[in-house]
Amino acid sequence: MPTSGLAPLIDALSTRYLFFTGKGGVGKTSTACATAIALADRGRRVLLV
Repeated sequence: MPTSGLAPLIDALSTRYLFFTGKGGVGKTSTACATAIALADRGRRVLLV
């Protein structure tokens, strides 16, 4: 069974990163921003909400 037909589907899948915790002041925003900037610098599409 050839797997070459799956390549476009696999390429279309995206990885999502989610940062969360119940405690405040542990650096979630800083970590999310630094990660978003690093990914954007490498040409990845980024959405930060």
